[in-house]
Amino acid sequence: MQPTQQPSEDARAVLLAIADRLTSVRPHMQISELTRRGLAFTFAAAEHAIGEGADNLHAEVITHMPRITGPVTRAEYARHLLDAAGA
Repeated sequence: MQPTQQPSEDARAVLLAIADRLTSVRPHMQISELTRRGLAFTFAAAEHAIGEGADNLHAEVITHMPRITGPVTRAEYARHLLDAAGA
């Protein structure tokens, strides 16, 4: 289920940064659910440093990132993130 609220500015920035990364690094490779979770944590921590701020941002970002339930390339998934970010 997708969230009904728009992401905060910080979450939007993280979603856009992840989408950029996915389209610029190995865009034709498949992405996994594990990678989705790792990217959300890594980029949230980079935005707010590790701690409560990063934890809260990670929780918000991950709710806006669609789950990966089947084969999808990094570039295809990036388009989903752009949609989630309202770009």
